[in-house]
Amino acid sequence: IRVERQNGSVRVEVQDHGKGMSTEKLAEIQSRGLGVGIRGMRERLRQYRGTLNIESGAAGTTISVVIPVEMEATAEESKGIEPLQAAV
Repeated sequence: IRVERQNGSVRVEVQDHGKGMSTEKLAEIQSRGLGVGIRGMRERLRQYRGTLNIESGAAGTTISVVIPVEMEATAEESKGIEPLQAAV
């Protein structure tokens, strides 16, 4: 799991190292938003002008969400402290 803020957006990435999905299953998910969960996530993201992307292959699956945010300097950034970037 990775969360970072850069270039006017927040990006959340969840990645596994499983066996991935078939190209047919991935295409079905991408085109129709298979199931209520993925469709619901896309609808919520649209409210914030965000995007959801799913990539899958033999090395696993990655789901990425990007949400644009206004860039305002926080008190820490104004003092020269680097913003937090974390990967779990």
